[in-house]
Amino acid sequence: MDLDSINEEQSSFKLQSLSFEQSLLKRGGLKAQELQRLLTELAQKLKRLEQGAVDQQSLARVAKELINSQILKNKSNTNTALAACCLADLLRLYAPEAPYNQTELRDIFIFFVQNLSYFSKEDKAFEHHFYLLESLATVKSFVIISGLEQADDIIISVFDEFFKASAYASLPRNVQVCMTDILIQIVDEVGVSGQEVVELIFEQFIKHEKAPTIPAYIMAVEICSVCAPILQRKTVQYFSDALLSVSNVNGTEELEELRKAHYLIIKVNDVVPELLLNVFPLIQEEMKLDQPNVRQLATETMGKLFAHPDANLTEKYPVIWKAWLGRRNDRVTQLRAKWLEMSVDIYKNHPELIIDLADCIKMKLSDPDEKVRSSACKTIEKIILCSDLKQIDKSMLESVEERTKDKKVV
Repeated sequence: MDLDSINEEQSSFKLQSLSFEQSLLKRGGLKAQELQRLLTELAQKLKRLEQGAVDQQSLARVAKELINSQILKNKSNTNTALAACCLADLLRLYAPEAPYNQTELRDIFIFFVQNLSYFSKEDKAFEHHFYLLESLATVKSFVIISGLEQADDIIISVFDEFFKASAYASLPRNVQVCMTDILIQIVDEVGVSGQEVVELIFEQFIKHEKAPTIPAYIMAVEICSVCAPILQRKTVQYFSDALLSVSNVNGTEELEELRKAHYLIIKVNDVVPELLLNVFPLIQEEMKLDQPNVRQLATETMGKLFAHPDANLTEKYPVIWKAWLGRRNDRVTQLRAKWLEMSVDIYKNHPELIIDLADCIKMKLSDPDEKVRSSACKTIEKIILCSDLKQIDKSMLESVEERTKDKKVV
């Protein structure tokens, strides 16, 4: 290889440089239109530069100017959107090391979140905001905040703003995809230390349960599905705090909060049951408590979970199933009667469980309370109506026939 060829090859690897001589700053600040012109030019030039192929020294001046308060606190939404795009590109070009200290990075990401909040509003700078969003998602820039002291506050703000924007069916699909990617990246690579994020995610299952095609609902399901191993521990901690905080009181307000927690468990089980791996034992413990209202609520919740048509929890949790069967003998009459009602739905969706249920139901035909005996007869009647008679335990039919002689049952 001759010298000319070597020089030509070396020149082909020459780093790109940013060519931008004008300053973005001026005493008293530039006029909005002039600043917009400069930021537009800068954004276009930064966009064309390739990651890993740029002379970072050529970026140093604009990197410093872009975090000046004249830029970050500019009153023009278009200018702040353009500035955010430039900052996102700088993080891409400087990756993996950002040219900012912790305080500056905190301000930058707060600035990003402020710009991303426009997806939930009428947005005249949508093109720039989407570029920002897509860049942050592609480069995984939010991973940087893992080392920031106030990372939790930024994370909560991101989840909150994204779910606000995605509460509208009109949210563009490409925006939804990028938002979901960023939230998954945060959970997966940055982590969530508090319970606020889990609460925000679960909130979507309640808010949009009647409209599961709403982007916020879809995003929450996808985050939970992809990040299930990570969120399992947070989920059990969340429900443990929620259940234990109100399980030992009898007030109406506290009981209502407990009902909400149980309802949420049922909703989560409908969409991402693997998150509840260690939550079911908490409900089992509630079935043993002295408070009748808590005990009944826990029994009803487990009854609904066992009756879910797409799950076979009795195989996964045989101890809890046995504990639930034991509630047929609860000292509270109302709970014993309710147990019988719930057994019908369990049988309908899981007829193979008739072996376990039959003996328990037959026992209730001899319950000391006439209301429970009546409920047992009605339960068997409902089971017969939805069954092949060949599958019904003959002794159960004979027991019902015997009970018809009990005038108090009729």
